[in-house]
Amino acid sequence: MQPTPEQKAEIARLIKIRPAVADDLPFVHHEWKKTAYKHLDTALYKSDQGRLPPWAVWKTLFPPIVEHLCARSEVYVACPIDAPRQILAFAVTERIPDGTLVLHWVHTKKKFWRHGIAELLLRDRGFTSEGHAVFTFPSIAYSIIKERVKAWDYVPFWLFAFGKQGQPE
Repeated sequence: MQPTPEQKAEIARLIKIRPAVADDLPFVHHEWKKTAYKHLDTALYKSDQGRLPPWAVWKTLFPPIVEHLCARSEVYVACPIDAPRQILAFAVTERIPDGTLVLHWVHTKKKFWRHGIAELLLRDRGFTSEGHAVFTFPSIAYSIIKERVKAWDYVPFWLFAFGKQGQPE
């Protein structure tokens, strides 16, 4: 059952958003690699765009992309105020030189889905339903909020721009 607006407001008061620290990154890398594979599998299953590579290939090829994006981007986590080491959600974002906000990934632990935590993270990073932004990888979180963010564009190529601050090398 989805929380009421009052319950979401109470949840927001109990959440702290902070920059990720080195100890957070293994969790971020693992969850992103695992959930991206599941989301891509779902997206491909529902289309005629092909099929997912085997897990053995994915787990070899995708982690360097995740590690690079986390190193060049801003990684923020949402955690309970009284348990700052417990990650409930995280977002990997950057602002490219023209000022455009780029969302590479947002992830919420399944137990906390639909509690507004990803929305809090994105709002904290400057993403709004009215503003323009780019997202680089389809995810369940994006599919849930896409009706509210019609000004966002899907541009997967930023995933592979391996320069600093999203500039191709």
